[in-house]
Amino acid sequence: MSAFEYKDGSRIISSHIHAWADPENPQKDNKYALMKAVSDPGTGVFNGVKYIQRLKPEGGMPDSSGCTPSEAGKLLKVPFSAEYVFWK
Repeated sequence: MSAFEYKDGSRIISSHIHAWADPENPQKDNKYALMKAVSDPGTGVFNGVKYIQRLKPEGGMPDSSGCTPSEAGKLLKVPFSAEYVFWK
């Protein structure tokens, strides 16, 4: 599930339908995705959105080197960004 909120106060929650590898870099951990809106935001920019598409995901996954013993059990924050298209 993913949640989105816009500055007008509208919010929407989605569930994944399908995810696929980046055609230009299929080894990437984060995938392109298609999601279905499962909540009704009422009024605002998200009103009427049925599907959300995630494109160009960057980051969000730790590198494959693992953690050091001193890092074990600690919260790891990994930057993430993507472009989203909201379909009505």
